[in-house]
Amino acid sequence: MKTKIIFLAYVLILMTRKTNGDQTIQKDSMVQVEEAQNVTLRCNYITTDSDPYLFWYFQRPGHSPKYILQRSKYSNNKESGFSRFDAQLGSEKTFHLNIENVEIEDGAVYYCALSRTVRHSCGAPVQNLPALI
Repeated sequence: MKTKIIFLAYVLILMTRKTNGDQTIQKDSMVQVEEAQNVTLRCNYITTDSDPYLFWYFQRPGHSPKYILQRSKYSNNKESGFSRFDAQLGSEKTFHLNIENVEIEDGAVYYCALSRTVRHSCGAPVQNLPALI
C-alpha cells in the first residue's frame, strides 16, 4: 500500500531594507501525493531585480529549516543528498520545486525564498504566512 505524503510550503522572503515590492506567491495551501510519485511545489515571484536569488528550504517537525537549493541567472547550487529535487527559474517568473519519486521522509514544510542581488545590507528574514502551499 502506498502512503500519502502531505507537503506544506510557506513563503519566506529574505528582504533588504528596501523591498521595492519583491515577493513570492504560492497559491496552494497543501499538496498531497502518494509515495513513489512525482510532485511539483509551485512558487511564482515578483521582483524588479534583473538577477534575483531564489531558494528552496524544507523543515520537518521539531527541526530547523534546511537548505535544498539556490538558483539565479548566473549560479546554481544544490545541497548534497537532494538529487531527486530540482527547480529552474522559469521565463514567467516561476520557481517550482520538482521532487521525483517521493519518499515518506520528504513530507515536510517547504519554503520558497527570494533575495535581491546583494547590494545592501540585509535585514532580518520575514515569514509571509498568508501565502501557503
